[in-house]
Amino acid sequence: MRRNEPSGRLLALTLLTLGAALLAQVLGGLAGLVLLGAILLGVVWDLARHLEDLTDLPADSPKWKPLRWVTAFDAALVLVCVGAALLAETGHLPWTEAGERYFAAALVLAVLLFLGNLAPKLPFSRHTGLRLPWTVADEDTWTVAHRLVGYLSFPLALVYLAGLSLTAQFEALTLGVFLLWVGVPGLLSYLYFRRKWIP
Repeated sequence: MRRNEPSGRLLALTLLTLGAALLAQVLGGLAGLVLLGAILLGVVWDLARHLEDLTDLPADSPKWKPLRWVTAFDAALVLVCVGAALLAETGHLPWTEAGERYFAAALVLAVLLFLGNLAPKLPFSRHTGLRLPWTVADEDTWTVAHRLVGYLSFPLALVYLAGLSLTAQFEALTLGVFLLWVGVPGLLSYLYFRRKWIP
């Protein structure tokens, strides 16, 4: 019961965010951006307020620190993205194609390096981290997956940086790096899970 209320609220807020994203496309301009940004921040704020209700960690556990850092990073990411979009929409931040690319690349690198560094330190949770059916079903599988995310983060960040200077296919490069970052730990942790639980 302690978990069900915040979990249900987070699910409702997430669905509301998806609806707001669609509405933002229809509204366009400042109104859509403000609406979407406000709801995204509301989701992150609600998660931050109820972290204790969503985990089994004792109040004095050192594992709270990475959970709080990830939540703070999520909020900062929303603020930076929405803020940049608002500045661009109002003409205070004149975007060029190269400028957009550098901004997006900086965000990708921040996600890879910051979240990659924290991933091995994240405690077992159904709400923050690499939430796949097999990682949330078994704590050992969770640990394997998140260690792999951590190991891959820095090498993939270097590959990404090199790729930015070697190819003009920015979207394909970004998609490929993220697929490797999530896909390799996801696949290997699934094989670990099968070996452990499925005869």
